[in-house]
Amino acid sequence: MAQVDIGKIKIVWKAAWDSSTAYTVDDAVSHSGSSYICIQAGTNQNPSSATAYWQVMASAGTNGTDGTDVGATLANKEIAFKTNAGAVDGIPIGNAGEFLKVNSGATGYEYGAVSSDFVKISTIDVSSAVGELAFNTQFSSTYKMYKLIFKKLKASANNNELFLRYRVGTSNQTNADAYYATYMTSYYNGNSGSTNNSNTKQNYMRILNWSMPYTSDATYGWNGEFNFYDPQANMPTMGGLIHGYERNFDNLLNATFAHSYNVSISNIDGFTLYLSAGANFTDGTATLYGIKE
Repeated sequence: MAQVDIGKIKIVWKAAWDSSTAYTVDDAVSHSGSSYICIQAGTNQNPSSATAYWQVMASAGTNGTDGTDVGATLANKEIAFKTNAGAVDGIPIGNAGEFLKVNSGATGYEYGAVSSDFVKISTIDVSSAVGELAFNTQFSSTYKMYKLIFKKLKASANNNELFLRYRVGTSNQTNADAYYATYMTSYYNGNSGSTNNSNTKQNYMRILNWSMPYTSDATYGWNGEFNFYDPQANMPTMGGLIHGYERNFDNLLNATFAHSYNVSISNIDGFTLYLSAGANFTDGTATLYGIKE
């Protein structure tokens, strides 16, 4: 029986056009962002110009009226979007720590720095014994108030109180009798308890007149917070609270305190925490936050 060639019954996709390939009717290819269908068999007939051999199926376009070459438009860009005018656009990846936001004209997107009224500035995580927790050059005009939150602070030896000194750079401020302190502490040991109030002035800030828990006896360290009120103002003040057990786990403490550095100085930019008898910190985390007005 004679065979009758009825041609192809569907389009045959041939991927990207190749000048060395012989194409027949109803073959389809991509070229320069557009797609074409073969209407006459041939070889080395460029789809962009050989209109006797190819017919456009979908065009990338050259002026945006009949399509958009998305690949070219978004070259080297990580995020694509459509503008209010309807055009396809994109932006490169931003820098570490930035966030994506609508631009000022509300016509597209851009990256910007993270800004907040409450920002974590620095964290010290005690993973091995250290003699001090130094927060150097942390205070600035950006924030008027700072909050230090700490948890599980412990000492390496008994009979060590927690001290603080302000710093300018890495230089401790040690004016005689310049640090005023007042504390109010309630304590309880399961059998008895009471309150303890005290006041001092020294060349250091005596945070609390109780010894910090130490590693040979205490399971938990001190938890609490310090609030620095405009530390770069003259005679800055600080207050806070501590919850935890005394040195060898004898008494549960609930302490509040207030301190002032009674010196006219405006360039304080940090502080350091250390222990009265020279012991090390062996555990705990301290994190400093800045708060805008």
